[in-house]
Amino acid sequence: MPQSRVLSGDTGSDVALGRLSAWLDVCSSTHPACASNEAGLPSRVVDVTEIQRGGVSGVKLVETGPGEAGTYVCLSHCWGLTPIKCCTTRATLRDQYNLIEFASLPKNFRDAVAVTRKLGIQFIWIDSLCIVQDDITDWEVESAKMATIYRNAYLTIAVAASADSTGGCFHTTSADLLISPESGGNSSIILGARQSNRDSPSWDKSVAQQHFPLFRRGWVFQERLLSRRVVYFGYGELAFECLETSTCECGNKSLPPHPPTSFNGEVAITIKKTHRKLIARAAKGGDLMSVLPQWREMVTRYMSLSLTKRTDILPALSGCARIVRDWTGDEYIAGMWKRTLHHELMWHTMSTNKVSRDGCWTAPSWSWASIPPGQDVAFFQFNVPTSGTVFNFLRGAIRSVQCEIDGQNDLGAVKSGRLEISARIFPCFIRKFCVDMESQKVAPRTTRYHLHVFRERGRNLTHKDRCCEADVSARESRVDLQGGDLLFKNDEPPSEILSFEYFKACQGCALAKVWLMRMASKEERGECVDLFMVLARDRGTGESGIFRRAGVMLFSEHAALDRKRWFDEIWGVSALSESVITIV
Repeated sequence: MPQSRVLSGDTGSDVALGRLSAWLDVCSSTHPACASNEAGLPSRVVDVTEIQRGGVSGVKLVETGPGEAGTYVCLSHCWGLTPIKCCTTRATLRDQYNLIEFASLPKNFRDAVAVTRKLGIQFIWIDSLCIVQDDITDWEVESAKMATIYRNAYLTIAVAASADSTGGCFHTTSADLLISPESGGNSSIILGARQSNRDSPSWDKSVAQQHFPLFRRGWVFQERLLSRRVVYFGYGELAFECLETSTCECGNKSLPPHPPTSFNGEVAITIKKTHRKLIARAAKGGDLMSVLPQWREMVTRYMSLSLTKRTDILPALSGCARIVRDWTGDEYIAGMWKRTLHHELMWHTMSTNKVSRDGCWTAPSWSWASIPPGQDVAFFQFNVPTSGTVFNFLRGAIRSVQCEIDGQNDLGAVKSGRLEISARIFPCFIRKFCVDMESQKVAPRTTRYHLHVFRERGRNLTHKDRCCEADVSARESRVDLQGGDLLFKNDEPPSEILSFEYFKACQGCALAKVWLMRMASKEERGECVDLFMVLARDRGTGESGIFRRAGVMLFSEHAALDRKRWFDEIWGVSALSESVITIV
């Protein structure tokens, strides 16, 4: 029979907060990795000491001096759609130093102040109060300090169960029922009953996400990674994690109120320990080559989350980037690392429904930060040693890379970026089929963007019949794959990134010109896989010879000798001579 500690049914109860205090005491006294002396305070903090001004109760904002040390906690929460009326602005800054009326604070803030007082700590850092929200310079300067702000905090209070600032830290559920099997209640065994609908059909991933909305927020990802200690005020109980351990009130993650195991990847209370340890260890030194693969894992997790403002995609991870940059001495370029850029460029999106950039530019097209968050992004592991051979054609081929920073955060937003690579590129076309083609299942794949590519010579845009069974033009115009298979992984909907020219006889069928640039090749157990970057002409710069990334293409289903023959007979004939190409 599974065992569990008793839940009071109130995350703001003396029982719950007593457990928090006990966790903190153990961590502070016995965990070397979490130990820290009093650290420098952030530029501004909220003093939670109750003050009275004209009979009105409140707290106040405090501006700290250079090098001023002290103990403080941080708040991690969802802003949500409900406006936070007590935000610090240029107009209210002076008043905030005098008094912030307690009644003006949303429930998240009031509850966090109460917890801070309960722990005997004087200061709390809350982003909307401690950063001047309508001063872009102040926001950029302070957001660049996120690494030190969260790392130096004694504790981060995470409001896990509230979708906006009004939900509060404290939640009540049904308390556990305790039953003694012996009369008089003197038994050493206590049976408990806990109400839950976790295993009912109504508990699916969307319901789990409603209970833990904080873990879908992009900004929170780095806040959790950077913090030494985090307490989660969640649905039904408190949970706690530090750099050495994690626990919760009930003590059994297989029982409610924990979500079902199948949803843990989406709404897990705890974050991956190796990532937390990486960020903690970075300041103390370690193995450089162990960092960057983990960085790519963190990017994959981060990109699955949501951001209210797409332009925050780089600033919201800049705290973690700063720690890795300061440790390795490497150059951070639009979410990637210069020393291993030949690996970093091999990202792709696995999401079935691609999300349009919709005119919102956040990074150069060759960076994962150029696509909207909330998608499944991964990196091809062509650098992983196997029983076969791996060759990265980008190693040594990158001539230059540069990004122009946008604002005061040197690891935050960028306004432009250029990548120059010396390579051969293969000109061809991707065909978009009409509805007739799809409806009659003539195409071998379900997508209307057929993966066969066509050579440029001999091309003409004519239709041989309405069923679209015929090739674009003469048979010889189609690229002979010699039995290989191409898989196009586009970065956004093809119609958004490719320039299609439609057939005269059918306005549903079209061709888009692209260029393939070979990035890497892997041979294992006699089978070959090649990875190409798919390039399209850039329509924004107005410069000729400038490309942007449209996605990647995998070329598989070839034995080693067959692949060599294809590159000799097809690629070798049609690919352009090696030159320096520019990708923006």
